[in-house]
Amino acid sequence: MTGEKVASSHSQRRRVAIYCRVSTAEQHTEPQLHALRQYVSARGLQVAGEYLDHGVSGAKDRRPALDRLMADARRRAFDVLAVTKLDRLARSVRHLTALADELEALVSIRSCSTRASIPPRRLDFLFNTLSAVAELERDLIRERTEAGLAAAKRRGVRSEPRIAPPRYHRSERPGDPRIPGRL
Repeated sequence: MTGEKVASSHSQRRRVAIYCRVSTAEQHTEPQLHALRQYVSARGLQVAGEYLDHGVSGAKDRRPALDRLMADARRRAFDVLAVTKLDRLARSVRHLTALADELEALVSIRSCSTRASIPPRRLDFLFNTLSAVAELERDLIRERTEAGLAAAKRRGVRSEPRIAPPRYHRSERPGDPRIPGRL
């Protein structure tokens, strides 16, 4: 994909949706957004929307921003979906394959971390391999976390559950003066 021009001056600019996801509230989507905005700009694409899931595990099939993205894809609100890595979409082979099957019927999927163009006949193999690695990585992280918590418990260290502050979409923030009718 290096040097690939997705839109030309002779055709209408293609609309791209940007999807970013971070698993914890302490992580930030800015590095992903920066990379994707550069990717889009370099290819002359028009950003149709940015979909950000904060503090949501890729193991969950339902995520607020992903659900909105899928609804917009079904409405053909964009032509291209851009992600930094495929594991941002899903962390299981089953979910990633299901998403890819539905999305590829509607839009083109681009990963800005993939440097080479992949022939369609090899894409399924690569997709399954990458999603299997993502699923394995998620399982290893969970196992290490559980082992660490068990070791801390044996040492007598108490761990209080963290309660994350509520997450609001920009249009749902209570008291936002930019939104009429919000107190």
